[in-house]
Amino acid sequence: MYLALQNTYQEIHLALFNTTHLIAQINADKTQASSSLVLLVDQLLHENNCTLDDLQFIGVNQGPGPFTTLRTIIAAVNGISFARKIPLVGVDGMKTFLQENFDQKTVTIGLFNAFNNDVYFGIHDTQSVTTGCKNIDIFLEKLKKTYNQNISFIGSGVAMHAEKIRAIFGPYAIIADDIPLAPSIKTIALTAFEKWSKNKEVITQLQPLYLKTQEFKKV
Repeated sequence: MYLALQNTYQEIHLALFNTTHLIAQINADKTQASSSLVLLVDQLLHENNCTLDDLQFIGVNQGPGPFTTLRTIIAAVNGISFARKIPLVGVDGMKTFLQENFDQKTVTIGLFNAFNNDVYFGIHDTQSVTTGCKNIDIFLEKLKKTYNQNISFIGSGVAMHAEKIRAIFGPYAIIADDIPLAPSIKTIALTAFEKWSKNKEVITQLQPLYLKTQEFKKV
């Protein structure tokens, strides 16, 4: 049994899993991250007749994302891990999001708001995944020079820049009406479970993935 934690720009998600099976889930407004996260964890465990001692590990979306919420969540799970000796497994939220929603017929672009007209971006083509943070205008112009084909845009940062995207890419821009906004809690959980099963990147302290410190990163 393990716990998975996910944050979006609006909510925090907590879910209890047994291998690949979802047992229970709690969603809360992201403003409760600092004041109520530990209480929400306790509530989820209590409602399912288990305790922290029953957890094999905790899987966490490390970002990128809204930095205050992300930092608060990671600080809380680091504290839980230290106090109760529970292993932690971090998940790259952008990379996981792109893998979950990759369209093999197009290049897939993930965008999250990095504020001040910047975006956290991920580019998934047939050869690699590239992530980073850049001014939206500079990013879109560079993307235009790199790809002359259909591009699927996903992520919570797309709506705020949809007008620019359509103006630059015209009919090559694919923006669905029901656009995925963030990786699902299930995908975060299953990615963490796969890592834990392989004893890969299982640690006792996590750091936020804050892509404003870098330009491009291929993985």
